[in-house]
Amino acid sequence: MPKSSIIANRKQALLAAAFLAGLVLVAVLAWRFVGRLGPRVRWLEVEAPSWAAAGEILDIRVELGDIPEPSRIDGILVARNRRQEPRGQFKLVRVSGEPRRGGACVLSFAVEDRPDVDAVSAVIVLTPTGAWKDATNGAITASIPVRPRGGAEGPPVVGRVSVYPWAPAS
Repeated sequence: MPKSSIIANRKQALLAAAFLAGLVLVAVLAWRFVGRLGPRVRWLEVEAPSWAAAGEILDIRVELGDIPEPSRIDGILVARNRRQEPRGQFKLVRVSGEPRRGGACVLSFAVEDRPDVDAVSAVIVLTPTGAWKDATNGAITASIPVRPRGGAEGPPVVGRVSVYPWAPAS
């Protein structure tokens, strides 16, 4: 094979590799941009376990951003079945930490051991009075799966959870 055709083949291979790398970069940037188009909650970030154990306490860490002060924080867990149909609510057991701008709190919920509950989402509100009807901000987390207590899966991994705007029903 002549040397000129080897060089031409290498150039074509490099151009193809550069083109593919460009496509990957465009796809990654588009994915990040599309992810930012949906509704966003800018006043808090939530960290929670990758799954909740039925019959145990679920701790959710909430980092607060620019919130109105003074504020009280409250929450409930909305229980759902496999078809994402509501199956009741679980109450907030305790709040560790004071809700303040730039601060963090841990919300602890009791997850009941019920066969009709497959996932939960935390609804978190800020209110100056403590009453839900006076809520100034509200958010709901993505679903967190509920698994039987004592499963063989090992401990859940704690990480960021997607959060969406929530407003109380009028």
